[in-house]
Amino acid sequence: MRDVRKGDGWAERGCELATADILDVSALASAFEGTEGVFVLVPPNFDPAPSFPEARATAAALKSAIERARPDRVVYLFNDRRASGRTKPAYTAHNHRASAGELSMPIVFLRPGWFMENSRWDVAQRARTV
Repeated sequence: MRDVRKGDGWAERGCELATADILDVSALASAFEGTEGVFVLVPPNFDPAPSFPEARATAAALKSAIERARPDRVVYLFNDRRASGRTKPAYTAHNHRASAGELSMPIVFLRPGWFMENSRWDVAQRARTV
């Protein structure tokens, strides 16, 4: 978590909370160590730089942390949407799949249908601006 104070409900249910910046490999690895599974919610970037250096850095940090911690399984959830007219969600998911594809444990990449079903709003908005 970025702010463990917001995790009180999870702590009450018996979850152990940890705080780590998404680019801090040591903190992430420490948080992941000893776990059966890691659930990663990749933070959205609504204004990515050309060539997506943030997505590359995030993918590399997560891969390194997961390699160190060796959880039994990993689930990635992508919730970001179109940003600045570029296909950031597709690129982010592709970059993480490519990076994590070298890991030995089972990994699942999720792009929830809700985001896809509600992309009609984005398409309609984009069509008005063209």
